[in-house]
Amino acid sequence: MKNQKQAYTYALTAVLLWSTVASVFKITLGHLDFLQLLFYASIVSIVVFFAVLLIQNKLFLLKTYSRTDYLHSALLGFLNPFLYE
Repeated sequence: MKNQKQAYTYALTAVLLWSTVASVFKITLGHLDFLQLLFYASIVSIVVFFAVLLIQNKLFLLKTYSRTDYLHSALLGFLNPFLYE
């Protein structure tokens, strides 16, 4: 029963957070250029993912990837927002 309640809580939280994305995106674009928005979103993502790795004590995983892996990921990350334009 506890797992089901936790699943409902996570689902409700995801729906509430996802439903605000469009509104926040529209308001933010009124104040920032889309490139600035992409820049800040990328910085926040890097910080959050780094914090998660730090909290989970898994920073060593960053060393398991090669330079080619990082370059490939950066290229795909760069292409993604521009393919929508």
